[in-house]
Amino acid sequence: MSTTMDWLATQQIMPNFQWIAGRGGKDNVITGVNIMDNPDTVRFLIGGELILSTGYFLINDDNLRRNFIHDLAEKKCAGLGIALKRYLDKLPKAMIEEADRLNFPIISVPFEQNFAEISMMVYRRILKEEMSDTETVYQMYRRLNEVIIHEHSLRDTLNTIYHLIECPVILANNRLEFLERSYPVPQNSDFIENQLIFDPKETEHILHDYDNKHFQVTTRPGGILFPIRDKDNLLGFLCFVDNTESFSTNKYNFVFSILSLLAIELVNNTLKQQSNLQKQLYPQHFIR
Repeated sequence: MSTTMDWLATQQIMPNFQWIAGRGGKDNVITGVNIMDNPDTVRFLIGGELILSTGYFLINDDNLRRNFIHDLAEKKCAGLGIALKRYLDKLPKAMIEEADRLNFPIISVPFEQNFAEISMMVYRRILKEEMSDTETVYQMYRRLNEVIIHEHSLRDTLNTIYHLIECPVILANNRLEFLERSYPVPQNSDFIENQLIFDPKETEHILHDYDNKHFQVTTRPGGILFPIRDKDNLLGFLCFVDNTESFSTNKYNFVFSILSLLAIELVNNTLKQQSNLQKQLYPQHFIR
C-alpha cells in the first residue's frame, strides 16, 4: 500500500486521524511533509506534500479559507492535515465545500499530536517504500536469521516466514510428509505428522518431476513448492498454500535466499530426533 492520504487516515501507528472532506482524493500519494501556518509560503510548494497546519491564519476570513484550499489543490499537494481545537473548533464550511468540490483531502489530526512526530511517521513510511528490492530481501532475510540464531522452534521459524510473506507455509520432508506448519491453518487442512501433504498420486507425480528435472520451484493447484537441498541431497520441501497469487519477485527472491537456512534447520531437527530416540532406547547411557 502506497503512502496515500487514505493510508494516513486509517493507519494505527498514531490513531484518531479522521476524514473531514475531499475523500475523492483519498488515493493522492504523499511524497513529503510541510508544516504551514502562513499562506504566503504556498508558492514554494512543489506538489505531493502533506500540509500540516493549526489553522491559525484561517480564523475569520471565508475567502482566505477557500483560496487556501484552492491554491493547495492547484499546487497538487497530497492533502491537508489540520489540528482542530487549537484555533478552530471545527473546520469551516467554506473549506469543506471547496475541498469536496476539488476532491482535495482534508484530515483532522489529534490535537495533542506533535507535527514533528507525524512528519517522522510519514517519512519512515516513504523510506520503507523506496527501499530497493535487494534491501527489502536483505531485511527479510536478516529477520528470519535472527529467529533461527536464537534457536526458536520450527513453528516459530515458519510463523516468521508467514509474517514476512503473508502466505501460510508448510514444511515437509523429502517424501512430502508433513513436518510443521505456520499459522493460520490453511482451509480444509488437517495435517498430521509424517502424513502426506498431497494425495498419493500427486505426491508421486511431484517427486517424479523432481527426480527428472531437479526443479527450483514448481506451482501446483495446492500451492508453490520449493525444494530444500544440501548440495545434491533432497532434504525436504517448503510449500506455500493459499494466497499464492500475491507472490511477488521480492518474495520469490526471499524464499530462494532462505533455503540454505532451512536446510540447516532440517538437519538439526533430524539430529535432535535421533538424539531423543537414542535416549528412549538407551536411557542408561544418559543417566549421570
